[in-house]
Amino acid sequence: MSAEQRQKQAEEAFSPLLPEDLKGLLAHGSPTNSEDLKSIILDEMAIIQRQLLGDDIDRARIFWTDTGFPYDENTCRDRLTLMLTSVLEQYGIQRITEADMPKSKRADLAFAYGQFQLPMEVKGQWHPEVWTAASTQLDANYLIDWRSEQRGIYCVLWFGDVPTSSRRRLTPPPDEQQAPQSAEEMRTMLIERIPVSRRSFIDVVVLDLSAGRHNKEPARILEKQKGQRSQHE
Repeated sequence: MSAEQRQKQAEEAFSPLLPEDLKGLLAHGSPTNSEDLKSIILDEMAIIQRQLLGDDIDRARIFWTDTGFPYDENTCRDRLTLMLTSVLEQYGIQRITEADMPKSKRADLAFAYGQFQLPMEVKGQWHPEVWTAASTQLDANYLIDWRSEQRGIYCVLWFGDVPTSSRRRLTPPPDEQQAPQSAEEMRTMLIERIPVSRRSFIDVVVLDLSAGRHNKEPARILEKQKGQRSQHE
């Protein structure tokens, strides 16, 4: 069966999950297909995003070092995973880190329930392939797994403007496009890069972690010190 035939078959098998259907699904807590599974994950990620924008325990701080720099991609992924794990257990959904995929590939994360397994690829804003990986990595390598039913989530970690010395600055968008100024703007740009025929299968989440930057002064000091060293070299 060709890729086009598989996609047509998947499109015919599912219809979008309406808000009232999602409420019923969350109440009963049992996904019956990969679209249900994806909807639950997205709903919980939306709640986590609201918490990360500001709550009484400043949980977004766990994604930043004491010097005001973002942690590395794997550390951030693992901390996001822990946040998701605690809420997904109520649905009986299992999370798998570095999940095995076809052709000896591994996805950053996968969420499994029964025979269904939903891959998620996580990229920091600084990753050189952040603008293309939704298609070239997630779609091409992971969504060919039959358990995903061609569905997956592409998650980008947004930290906003950070010092050059952090090595965590946003990778400029290709084609000389203007860089996004917010997480939501980046999400829109990423969706536009996904082929129209695949947009209902791949959901893009850009997690705004900028609220966790709790110690900006050390980062500015380090940046200034680096500049002074460069002048004397």
